[in-house]
Amino acid sequence: MTVQSSAYYDSNIFGAATGAIDSMVYSIAPRLAFNASADPQTFVSASYQPRLDYFDNRPTEKWLLSHEAALRIAHAFTDITNVDLADAFDVEKNPQSLLPGIVLNTDQSYTRNEFDGRLTTALGPKTGAVFKISQHLLQLRRRRARPEPRPDRAFARSGVELQVGARDRRRGRVSLSGH
Repeated sequence: MTVQSSAYYDSNIFGAATGAIDSMVYSIAPRLAFNASADPQTFVSASYQPRLDYFDNRPTEKWLLSHEAALRIAHAFTDITNVDLADAFDVEKNPQSLLPGIVLNTDQSYTRNEFDGRLTTALGPKTGAVFKISQHLLQLRRRRARPEPRPDRAFARSGVELQVGARDRRRGRVSLSGH
């Protein structure tokens, strides 16, 4: 367990082109982390970190609570076949900068989830394969004074990739990749 604390001055807390609002910002962020081998073939890593920010001159909410959580599991099925799964989840109430393409407002909060998986194996004595999968989701919150028909903005990206490679003494490494 660790605890981080900080105090800093922000001359433009919303990143506005005009009408900047400055404020002192005080933060505290305890962190819990666990890293261990569950058994000789399996490694597990998990962490959680809430962060509480206080703005002395913020016109709306003065207290902002953000969260970060991560989990990773790596397992070797055999000497030549293993899997690695990782997930990261954030609820960010005080981003460090304006989000690209978003009109300035006082709530730049977002939720982000990122999952990555990888399976690696040998297909033969000189041939290997890697199968990768990823899923990324970003959802932006919009606080409104009145209900609007527009939902919050969400962006998703998924990917699957297969790589097959072979070793040849004369030519070095040869690989074939597809998405």
